[in-house]
Amino acid sequence: MAKINPKLHLKIYIFIVAIMIICIAFLGSNLINKEILDSEVSKILKRKASRFRRRNKNIITSKFDKKTKTHGSYKKVEYAIKSYMKDYSDNMKKANNIINDSKLKKVLSASNYEQDKPEFLTSTTLITSKKSEFDTVINNLLKMADKKVIMSYIEKENVSQKYINLYKKYMFSNNFENDLIKNKESITKIQTNGNNLLDIDAKVINLLKNNTNTWVIKDNAIYFYSKSVMTEYNALINSIS
Repeated sequence: MAKINPKLHLKIYIFIVAIMIICIAFLGSNLINKEILDSEVSKILKRKASRFRRRNKNIITSKFDKKTKTHGSYKKVEYAIKSYMKDYSDNMKKANNIINDSKLKKVLSASNYEQDKPEFLTSTTLITSKKSEFDTVINNLLKMADKKVIMSYIEKENVSQKYINLYKKYMFSNNFENDLIKNKESITKIQTNGNNLLDIDAKVINLLKNNTNTWVIKDNAIYFYSKSVMTEYNALINSIS
């Protein structure tokens, strides 16, 4: 009966132990990565969910970044989720910045009426430009609520089906599904309110432009010679909510 060389036996033993250590380390790494990813996603979704209770303030003021804390394929899942949230947040910030643009806020001011009359070219150009920007941003936000667009963030990361399913689990949980519905409703309201504001700006400017002889600026206030023009002007200004 042949004897096993002690040195060979030792090498086989060391090899088996090494394989076991690698397997344990791999499994341990997966568990740690999963726990970290759960924690990161939980933080993101809490901020996302709370924005509806705060009328979108949270997602506008929160700083989303693409920095990852996991490794391997988990890192790609984390990056895809954070990339989506950052892009969404950036578009929300853009929409908010357009509506709250400092120049736009001054369009319906006595000082602007005085400076930009009688053709109001600067005001008209600004309103048209901001309306175009606003529509583009809103359309981007509505597209981002589509499941195909959400899935595109993980599909370009070239991961196995296991990690695609993990991404789906996070992004299409019951809470997130409800958020998507509220999301579209919220964006539609923002779109309606924003366009209404811009439309009123345009109507006021057109009213003043088409009736240049019926009003005058004095002591940083507007005065009318025509009651009908004044009534229409006040109705437009009062309709701004």
